[in-house]
Amino acid sequence: MRAAFLAAGLLAAAAPPQRLVLAPVVPAAGGRFRVDTARLREAVRTLAHELLEIEATGDLPRAESLLARYGRSTPEIEAVNARLKDIPVDITPAYVAAGER
Repeated sequence: MRAAFLAAGLLAAAAPPQRLVLAPVVPAAGGRFRVDTARLREAVRTLAHELLEIEATGDLPRAESLLARYGRSTPEIEAVNARLKDIPVDITPAYVAAGER
C-alpha cells in the first residue's frame, strides 16, 4: 500500500480534464520509482480538482471510471510492496470505518 500511492496516485492532466495520465511518478532503475518534481505541483493540483469535482457533482460513473483505470495494483507496485513488508512498524492502525478491528 505504501508504494501504491506513489505509483498510482499522482496524476496529471491531459486535455480534456476528464482524461488523467500518470505523470510525475515514473519507474527508475532497480525496481524503484522517482518523482519528476517539475511536474509534481500540477499533478497534485489536477488530481485534487478531479476528485473534488467528482465529489461535488456526485458523478458516480466518472468516479467508477477513475477507479477502474487507476484503482488497481501493478506487478511493479507489488514488487516494491514485497520489498517493504519487512520494515518494522511501531503502530499498526486499525481502520474501523473500513470494518477493521
